[in-house]
Formats: sequence, C-alpha cells, structure tokens
Amino acid sequence: MLIKAHFILLALFLGCQKGDEPLRIYSSMDAKETRDFTGAYEKASGAKVEFVRLSTGEALARIRAESKNPQVAVWIGGGSNEHVIAGRERLLQPYQPRSEFPLTAEQRGREGEWNGWYMGVIGFGSNTDFLKKNNLQPPRSYQDLLKPVFRGKVAMAYPYTAGTAYTILTSLISMMGEDRGFQFFKSLDRQVTHYTQSGSACVTQVGLGEIAVCIAFSHDIGHKGIAQGYPIVLSYPEEGAGYEVGGVSLVRGGPGLEAGKKFVDWLYRLEAQNKLSRWNHIPLHPEAIISPQAEEARRAKRIPINLDETADRHETLLTRWREVTGR
Repeated sequence: MLIKAHFILLALFLGCQKGDEPLRIYSSMDAKETRDFTGAYEKASGAKVEFVRLSTGEALARIRAESKNPQVAVWIGGGSNEHVIAGRERLLQPYQPRSEFPLTAEQRGREGEWNGWYMGVIGFGSNTDFLKKNNLQPPRSYQDLLKPVFRGKVAMAYPYTAGTAYTILTSLISMMGEDRGFQFFKSLDRQVTHYTQSGSACVTQVGLGEIAVCIAFSHDIGHKGIAQGYPIVLSYPEEGAGYEVGGVSLVRGGPGLEAGKKFVDWLYRLEAQNKLSRWNHIPLHPEAIISPQAEEARRAKRIPINLDETADRHETLLTRWREVTGR
C-alpha cells in the first residue's frame, strides 16, 4: 500500500500544469517535518513545493530508476551515505550553496554533489513503563540490549531500506571491526522482534508499549515520541553513537533545477537553520538556535565514520548483514 501511495503522489506530480510547475522533492525526513520546512519556504519565497516522503534506501532506488527521466529537482534529508553513493553514480548535480557559513570536508561532497545542512545522533528510546515494571535503568550501552529481559523487545529498521539503520551498522563495524561487529549483530538479531522500513517507525511502537527499546536517531525519538507525550526516555550508548550529516542534493537533469537551487540556498539561511530546533536536529549554522535535546546529542560521544569507506562497502556490508541475520 505504501509503494502504491508513492506512485499516486508521483502521478499528481506529473499532472501539474506547465507554466505553474511546483518544485518537486523527494524527502527522506519525517513527513510532518518536511511539510514544516516546505511550508515555511513557500511563505518566504512565494514558490510552490510538492514532495513525496521516501526512506533513504527507497529514494536512492527511485532516483536510480528515473535517471533517464528524473521526476524531482531536489532530494532532501537522510544520512549522507546514500547521497554519497548517488553522487558517485553521477545521479546528482554538483552545487555550492550560498551559505552564510563554511561547510567542512565532512559536511559536503568533494565536488559539491551533495551538501549537509544538519546533524543527527543515534540513541536508544526506552518505554518507561517497561523499565519501571522490570526495575531497570535505561540502556547505556549496546551490550545492555543483549540482556535476557530485552529478548524480543527491541526494534530498529532494515539497513537496506533506512539510512538510520545503515548508520547504526557502519558505526558499530567501525568501532568493533567487521567480524566482531557482525558477531554482535547476530546476537542483537535474537533480541529484535521485527525490523521496520523507516528508521523512525519503531519510535511510536516504543511509545505504545509494543516493544521496550528502539534504536533510532535521537531527534526522531524526541519529536515522534517524547514530544507526543509517550512514556519514553532517551539515552545514548556510552561506547559511542553513530551519527549522520543530513544531506540535500540536486538531482541531475531534474525539472526545475534553478528553483531547486534557491530552495537549497534557503536551507542554509538562519531562518531555516533555526527551525531545526523544533525537530531536535543539530544545526550547522553557528548562530542558530539549538534545542536542549540537540545540545545533549551534540555532546554525546560519537563514533567516527569514513563516508567514502562506507559508500565503497555499502553492498558488501548489506549482503553480509542479510547473511548473518537471515533477514
């Protein structure tokens, strides 16, 4: 049903009248969050924006499939790894945003084929009712998730559909080494009740008490869980957390690239960077407002990740993960 809905939305894209073309976007951010940003941009610019929400894996697959007839100008959100891969496949149009602050080498592609505009850190979201019932503290380590009490009570996304889960995978491989990392995932898989398509879907499941712990980006745990009044507490792995540089890219040959450039430029203005606080992202603008939760995430210990290496090994790591977990 989800795929069918995407095609229906895409058909709406194609049905727009020429001469009044909206800016068309694929978004790997939460739909409400995307609507918040696109709505603010429409108000600021007078332009019209339409988007389809896709996980990073789905967006990459769609852009590949449409490479000879691109349907969107911009791909926004999601971890930079998939943007790096798309850039290597020459699916993206290099562009240097008109930014009020410089981007580091970690925050942009070598040729400007993708650019980062926020950061996010992986955390654990735990159901407080479950913790209280079992006299537990929130997990502070990945090893804590292997405790018998969490058997069948953990959820996360598939690494091949969600950039969130691929970030988790590559960060643990980076920290533990490949063999030990996959040995850990084999143990973790026994704790996981199910995997989700989207990286943030497990947050609501924790809030409803369907599972005890989710592994997801802390900003999603915050705005899809805690901010909605669910009984969830956020914690970070002490050994180090994976993180993303949220990307934005222009799709090579996409319709309305000039309009797309204006939208990308706007994302780096203080107005847009301040809005990131509402969604608990870590802004890149040095003068932007930052929420208390995002500040906590910024202080969390992070596991360094080599984006070029994780892009090189993307298919290899996913294949081995499937072999190890049987998923």
